[in-house]
Amino acid sequence: MKMTTSNYLSVSRILLVPVLVVILLTRIEYYHVIGVIVFWVAAITDGLDGYLARRWRQVTKLGTLLDPLADKMLITGALISLIELQHDGHSLAPAWMVFIILIREFAITGLRSIAAEDGIIIKAGTLGKWKVGLQITAISLLILGPKLDQWFYEWTDLGIFQYFITLRYPFSFFLGIGTLILWCSLFVALWSGYKYLSTYWNYFQSEGDKTDD
Repeated sequence: MKMTTSNYLSVSRILLVPVLVVILLTRIEYYHVIGVIVFWVAAITDGLDGYLARRWRQVTKLGTLLDPLADKMLITGALISLIELQHDGHSLAPAWMVFIILIREFAITGLRSIAAEDGIIIKAGTLGKWKVGLQITAISLLILGPKLDQWFYEWTDLGIFQYFITLRYPFSFFLGIGTLILWCSLFVALWSGYKYLSTYWNYFQSEGDKTDD
């Protein structure tokens, strides 16, 4: 099977996942910054491979498989790492929230596979794109948030950032914003998941009505 440029980008995104996890969990020096850079490089390839595949008319079955797989591996690796990483004695991402997000991802992936066997293509809608955008933003802020509060205080000498540093998790400024956005991504993920289920259920019902006729 011929590999295209977009396929190589998808594979590179998959290969960056273990790199990201190792950087975050081994807590190397400046792991916050390096981790976010690796995460964003991987996230950028997500949009780039789809764009190139459409522009160069290189949409392939392999790419259709690799692209969503790479996306889910990246988000899964980052979120699980956030459970292990802690600030003020608390995980940067609550385990129960990560569990719900990942269960939703696996459920929708399974639904799409079942739908595809019936000849139904369930495309990612606007809510799905919002979900991914919110997840990327939340993960970035949660990784870098505690350090950003400290840096902004040192750079600006504004007491407000010192005040936020003294607050308990999750109320430090950037970490708090990241937590809030993660909550938003959870709600959007659940709502978009409901829309996917509704789309497939409506089709299933309509097919059942035709059979009855």
